[in-house]
Amino acid sequence: MVGIAVPAASLSGVSVTIDPDASGTLSLTTTETTGAFNIPAGCVWVNIRNAGFVQTGDVEANATVAGSSWSPGREEKFHATRDSATGEFLTLPAIAGNGNGSRVFITYAT
Repeated sequence: MVGIAVPAASLSGVSVTIDPDASGTLSLTTTETTGAFNIPAGCVWVNIRNAGFVQTGDVEANATVAGSSWSPGREEKFHATRDSATGEFLTLPAIAGNGNGSRVFITYAT
């Protein structure tokens, strides 16, 4: 085994300033529908639940979310993420769907 010694490095006369992230307040939206819905792009998180039959007039049906069929009882939460390669914060795309008569509960933060 060969060892390689690396000399210590020092910097003098160098100043580094690290600014904290700006802070703000998220906007929270909560809604429910048995019909079509559109969740805007740019959300930090989204929660969608197909509750099925909840009140008179609802039906037990598969909802459609982003082109996929969701049976009653299915619930998903989607989160924005940070791209570790670029450091960029990636928010969620727009999400369209339809309860198809089934009651869908939606909550999201922008």
